[in-house]
Amino acid sequence: MFDISGKSALVMGATGSFGGAAATALAQMGCDITIADINPDKIEAKAEELRAATGAKVATATGLPDSEENAANIVNAAVEAY
Repeated sequence: MFDISGKSALVMGATGSFGGAAATALAQMGCDITIADINPDKIEAKAEELRAATGAKVATATGLPDSEENAANIVNAAVEAY
């Protein structure tokens, strides 16, 4: 296996099945992650769940990358966090 600990990752749709599984796997592997979703309540709950389960650094962003501006806001949240 390869080492990705200490790397940063951005996971969109992190409250869904696939995004949630990806976020969990990345956190377990030692990544600092930013999770994003359109639902602010669910994203905060998922962040707390990941922190408690893995001890990972988890930042959040809310929104949908449906425009260049929105996508930039999500990426900027990840950059600012780490």
